[in-house]
Amino acid sequence: MGEEEYQRAEYALNVRRYDLAIEIMQRVLSVHPENSVAFHTIARAYTHKRMTDRAIEAIRESLRLDPTNSFALSLYGALLKEKGDYGRAEHELLMAIRTDPSNHLAHYIYADFLLERKKNIPLSRWHCLKALELYPDDEKYHWMMGRIFAAEGNLDQAETAYRNALRLEPEDTRTHNSYGALLFNQRHDPRAAFEHFRIAVMQNPDNPDYRKNFLIALKAKHKYYSLFWHYSLMVRGAGCMGFLIRYFVFYLLFGLCSACLALVGWAVTQENPFLIIVGVILSILSSLLFLYFLFANPIFNFLARRGLIK
Repeated sequence: MGEEEYQRAEYALNVRRYDLAIEIMQRVLSVHPENSVAFHTIARAYTHKRMTDRAIEAIRESLRLDPTNSFALSLYGALLKEKGDYGRAEHELLMAIRTDPSNHLAHYIYADFLLERKKNIPLSRWHCLKALELYPDDEKYHWMMGRIFAAEGNLDQAETAYRNALRLEPEDTRTHNSYGALLFNQRHDPRAAFEHFRIAVMQNPDNPDYRKNFLIALKAKHKYYSLFWHYSLMVRGAGCMGFLIRYFVFYLLFGLCSACLALVGWAVTQENPFLIIVGVILSILSSLLFLYFLFANPIFNFLARRGLIK
């Protein structure tokens, strides 16, 4: 068993046949039980299968046999981060970078760690740029750069980074979802965002975040929901005042409905046909507006989940 077995395992990983990759590497270990590369490959396969504990067991064996493997240290740091052991995760990632400063994967994973856990955007940008300098053709490094630029508020640069990622991998679900989020939340363009969310959810329909974003964009791009969506944007943008704005609008519309009904009643007592007609029309319009703001979101949620919104 030589190089051919490793190539077969790599191919199996690339085509997402993770169990086959594990099986191939276990055969290698049956002949060479102290093979650190085989354990590393098994750990990668378990990582893709989201079996974190099994992946950690395998990567620890790999590092026991070869503690200087920078890529194994990178994976160990990523797995510890997923388990919530952030202190040890950072230690392993820094060790990976010190062991091999040219390890682009270590720079990328640490950039993600710094952005998510420490909110250290400048240092995260430095490590991501380093990863891109070392390996510019990896779409996930461009995706990370897009996230960093978006966190900085540099929307044009974020869009360029996401487009670079999609140029390298047109069906990358993470990029489509992140790009859609930027278009939806920061560009306020639900129609453009919807197309990216649609691709993401088609490629990975089991991801709850992708499904949620898809449904939100589906509603927001609909002309009948547009008014409520802009109102929601205003409420969210108001921060802590949003709660007061929501109740002010509710009671304002309720008061308007009541005033219109009172106008109709007064017009009837005055036997004024013109005011009766005006009052009835205003009552109907204000009531519909009140009901719209009260029930628009749950009704559109119901229709969207059942595929009734086109």
